[in-house]
Amino acid sequence: MSCAWVQLAPMEGVLDSIFRELLNEIGGIDLMVTEFLRVTDRAAPLTSIRKIYPEIDNGGTCNAGAPVYLQLLGGQPGPMAETAGLAAAHGAKGIDLNFGCPAKTVNRHDGGAVLLRNPERVLRISRAVRQAVSADIPVTVKIRLGCEDKSLAREIALAAAESGAKSLVVHARTKTDGYKRPAHWYVLNWLKKDLPIPVIANGDIHSKLDFDRCFSITGLSRVAIGRGLVQTPNLGRILKGHSGQELDRGEFLLKFFNRYIDKRGDRMALLRLKQLMRYWAELDDVSFFLFNQIKLFDSANSALAILKLAKKWYTDAENSSKETKWQNLKCTPGPTALTAIE
Repeated sequence: MSCAWVQLAPMEGVLDSIFRELLNEIGGIDLMVTEFLRVTDRAAPLTSIRKIYPEIDNGGTCNAGAPVYLQLLGGQPGPMAETAGLAAAHGAKGIDLNFGCPAKTVNRHDGGAVLLRNPERVLRISRAVRQAVSADIPVTVKIRLGCEDKSLAREIALAAAESGAKSLVVHARTKTDGYKRPAHWYVLNWLKKDLPIPVIANGDIHSKLDFDRCFSITGLSRVAIGRGLVQTPNLGRILKGHSGQELDRGEFLLKFFNRYIDKRGDRMALLRLKQLMRYWAELDDVSFFLFNQIKLFDSANSALAILKLAKKWYTDAENSSKETKWQNLKCTPGPTALTAIE
């Protein structure tokens, strides 16, 4: 079974507009969603919208064509609706509502998954946003199975559907679960039966095997993926069975790093590279070695030098089943490891 729909699940501080563009260039993703824009007791200004959603000035799409929705997070219907209306008036392709964030700081300020304690609030906020934008602007909703437990899962999902939401992403965990495994996919199987809108599965989908398992349990062929796409940027293509699925990791890292240098400068590029390699480090020996080198660098030039070497290392690793020569190297800073490799 191939996947029918892949949606980018936002990751705060990770999947920004630059990363979204890189993923869109690879392909296989039907919809991008921004990191959340926090809305408090007043509407967010247009400057804040543009900062997190620069695609709004490109018709709400990436340069490579994928639609991008603005995600809003907040607990007050009025300001949420006003922000959505402002965004729609300036080119937003769609609005996504975040009722799934489990972060304590967000929850303490009446946002995210804490709102799931009261399905009526989910309904009021979602309905206010739906009524604030024209019918041709989709409003979508993301939830978890509940706050402390799953007892309100059905009521929460029905509230989102009743509000006029076009689709519903369900992260198959509660707020209390955080990101602990496993995701409770089985709940989605019965949840979807009561809903008149598409349900999109979210949580623990990092590979084609994960998707196959999720589909066998839920019957859902639509998924929203965050970390899986960070670790495997061509995962959308893999899940859809597209030809040319292979990813040249070394080439992607160079493109990633140079794109951030061009857009954000050396310091931010280095921080983003370290962040990315932290996610990749658990995947293979080359990435593990690179992370332990790059995390100690304070120079973009040093990082660029090792990335140029890494392109060959990834290729060698793919072409050989034998123990690779970097496995036995100590992860020491600076030129020591580079000299050892050379």
